[in-house]
Amino acid sequence: MQLQSRLSELTAGECRVLAQDSKEFAAAIDDLINLIEDKILEQEPEVAFKYLDQVLKSTEAILARVEDPDDYVKTTLKEAVITWLAFAKKLNDTKIEVDQPWEDLVLEYFENNNSGIFSGIIANSSELLTHTQLKELASTFELRLRQLINFSNHEAQDVELLKAASGLGEAADALNDMALFEKSIMIHSPQPTALQMEQLVIFAIEKLHFERAEYWLSQEWNGYHVKKVLLKVELLRFQSRHDEIISYLVEEFAENPEVELLESILFHVEPTTDDAVIQSLQMTMSSLADKTLAIDMAVKIQNMELANSLVITHLTRIKPILSEQVNFWLENLTEPLARCLCYRVLIMESLALNTQMESQRALEYLLELENLDRLGVNYGKHPIHAEFINDLRSRFPGSTSFWFQVDYLH
Repeated sequence: MQLQSRLSELTAGECRVLAQDSKEFAAAIDDLINLIEDKILEQEPEVAFKYLDQVLKSTEAILARVEDPDDYVKTTLKEAVITWLAFAKKLNDTKIEVDQPWEDLVLEYFENNNSGIFSGIIANSSELLTHTQLKELASTFELRLRQLINFSNHEAQDVELLKAASGLGEAADALNDMALFEKSIMIHSPQPTALQMEQLVIFAIEKLHFERAEYWLSQEWNGYHVKKVLLKVELLRFQSRHDEIISYLVEEFAENPEVELLESILFHVEPTTDDAVIQSLQMTMSSLADKTLAIDMAVKIQNMELANSLVITHLTRIKPILSEQVNFWLENLTEPLARCLCYRVLIMESLALNTQMESQRALEYLLELENLDRLGVNYGKHPIHAEFINDLRSRFPGSTSFWFQVDYLH
């Protein structure tokens, strides 16, 4: 099939593409773009550009007929935008003229971006557009943004305001201009929200404006402290201040024991080789009021001594509790008593649901429990197995099918 026919079939076809075919359809688009790049670009760069431009101009039509729940097609088209910029640069470098100035073509795609495919086209155009052209685009967006600030009183104008702010931010990205990026947010939001400060810090870190990253991290992030801490860690990593990361995280974890911080600590340290860090984590987790969270964290760092101890001491008093959590603990716990207590909880949770399926599940848990009991468990202050069974009968006398099977097996 000739290239133009394949192009027309993909970009102007009328057949609907179902979700199960979206990956194959995306691959067909990608194959076509690769063919244009491999077979045409070197000999006829202008023709190659026009073919690819035809693909991008058909974006709305393509997406309108594709069910794309996994974004296979959108991802391929977003990659095509980057390829389009590379083709455009090749034409620009070889002085091949096109119908419009490059900055106008880039702006046209940015302005007509209902699909979101062209988000980032300005930010990625630093090798195509000159510094002066990008500055002019930035000035256009800034003027538009300031004008819209005074008249943004209904939804349509709000959309245009956000588009202008986004355009200014993308121009700042292409120019690596931190002050301009800050302006893209602060013109319409003089007191940036935590989410906006996150954008500012990410930009500052990626563009190596570390002082500005420090400044925004020093502000109050209401309700987003964990995100702030993790961004601080990212800043330290970019600054090659690796020795400070663990001590900073451990200190923050002691004040705000959140799972995300624990996971970051585990990412940056080998628990079995840093006793001081583990001791600090243990102290923090042992003092947590939320014992479910404490057990989860102990299991995550594979400190089974602590996890076993927490289960033995606190499990019977944890209410409510999820069976999924207890099963997760069971996969890791090593102490027989801790495992017995988990099975007891699972039996009671299953019987409380009062269904035939859960009754069968309770029986399976009971068999596991009895296997453990036969090994000789030191129950300490906890009821022995026979006492647990008697208590279970008094709590769930109506679970007749369960008790029939229990009695039959014994």
